[in-house]
Amino acid sequence: MRLVRLFNYRLEAELEGINLVVQNLDKPGVIGFIGTTLGSFQVNIANMHLSRTPEHDKAIAIIRIDDEAPQEALQVLRSFPDILSVQQVKL
Repeated sequence: MRLVRLFNYRLEAELEGINLVVQNLDKPGVIGFIGTTLGSFQVNIANMHLSRTPEHDKAIAIIRIDDEAPQEALQVLRSFPDILSVQQVKL
């Protein structure tokens, strides 16, 4: 099963495992911050699917991770000013 649309975003992501759904402002450095933050908590990224709105003002990332991210990592991500929401979803 694949996710091909979420809200106003077109993407293609497999629906399995543990995923982070991150909505953010579409600005340089956000994806780097996400990867660096997850790496600092030893959370390995299995794959990542990105999309943005037609207006290029907001973006979304569906990030499949090997193991559940600790709450501390999610708090750090949520504290970044350009990140609008972070949800961890187990499928």
